[in-house]
Amino acid sequence: MVKRPTSIKALARVAVKTMHIMQVDACGIWLKNKKGNLKPQIYYGMHRECANFIFSKINLSVLGYALEIKTSSQVFNLTKYDGKKFKKVMKKEKLRSMLACPIYERGRNIGIIAVFTKNKCHKFTQTEKILFSALAEEIAFAVRNESLSNRVKADYLNTIKTIAHILEANDKYTYGHSNKVMEHTIAICRKMKFKKKELYLIKNAALLHDIGKVGIDNRILSKEGSLTVHEWKEIRKHPLIGAEIVRQTGFLKDLAPIIECHHKRYDGSGYPDSSLENGEIPIGSRIIAIADAYDAMTSERPYRQEPLTMEMALREIEENAGKQFDPELVKIFRDHMLESNPS
Repeated sequence: MVKRPTSIKALARVAVKTMHIMQVDACGIWLKNKKGNLKPQIYYGMHRECANFIFSKINLSVLGYALEIKTSSQVFNLTKYDGKKFKKVMKKEKLRSMLACPIYERGRNIGIIAVFTKNKCHKFTQTEKILFSALAEEIAFAVRNESLSNRVKADYLNTIKTIAHILEANDKYTYGHSNKVMEHTIAICRKMKFKKKELYLIKNAALLHDIGKVGIDNRILSKEGSLTVHEWKEIRKHPLIGAEIVRQTGFLKDLAPIIECHHKRYDGSGYPDSSLENGEIPIGSRIIAIADAYDAMTSERPYRQEPLTMEMALREIEENAGKQFDPELVKIFRDHMLESNPS
């Protein structure tokens, strides 16, 4: 079963190529979801209703045919199948004949590719069927490559997360800090109704926001007394180091600007030094800045006797709205915290 949708671009390329080579009126690619149901991924020459319906559980006769075939197989007259809705859909689309081929990946049936013509007497040659099977193999190859790529990316991301957690484990004061910053960040993003892709990006940036501290002397990180001017300069390098770490990892490179700017202030000051102003600081950085500061204020730190209460921390953040923090995000975060922790 396909655990996640394969790149639509990759499937679209195969579908367009198939339409051109096979000289057909319609083409579609359906892959199985986690429940084993065939779901349309890409289709041309037909409406969404048709793509969703033709291999659905409602249309059992055609679905059964699609799941039973082992190689390229043709249906000369789609109107022979029973079902008022199916006949209605096919009449609307004017599709009469179909050539379908199962898609196998490592011996498992993961989906189907099908082409359609408006001529019920159209007969595909054996050569066309062999070629069609090859196109199905190309889809399987795309699925396999993406699956492997996703596993490699997941392993690499987990490795970096582990490094970040090991770094925190060496300091009793910051242990679990990144996870808490990530949780607050996710809450703000959800309040702002970010799309899944943007949420995923900012969430990972929050989790890895302090990864650059791997390049800072541990004696400075764990020092309980006041830091010297030189030590502060070293500490302030960690956003740039972190940004460079993820930038060198191709699929994480989009996290770099967010991590680099998470200590920039809303008024353009902060570090690293640059001429960025509030509108230029990535929204993810501005969100993480609030989540980071809140967790630091409400957690034990060597430079403070006791952590602040939620009310005290929120008051401190509100007092710095428009200077250190984005005022609109401050309001969103404050509302979230008060809703989540009613008195």
